[in-house]
Amino acid sequence: MAVWLWMLTEARRLGQRGVWWYIAGSILIGVSTFVPLFLAHREVVRARCGEGREGADLSTGDWAGMALVLAVALGYTAHSFGVALPGL
Repeated sequence: MAVWLWMLTEARRLGQRGVWWYIAGSILIGVSTFVPLFLAHREVVRARCGEGREGADLSTGDWAGMALVLAVALGYTAHSFGVALPGL
């Protein structure tokens, strides 16, 4: 609950949109997946606002790596639920 409160206040402070998707995802899939995604999005917003460090922009390779990690995590989660809940 504390991390969700921090995510909301940080998103409001930076004017970051879509924070509720990260909160819903952390509830449905896992905090360890969606908090890092929130933090990556936060850094993008900070860089656009001029608040971030210089050279901290995420490259295309960074985004591709995050997409791969997310796909693996989602696939593993779906597989786990399929094994744990037969017939679902």
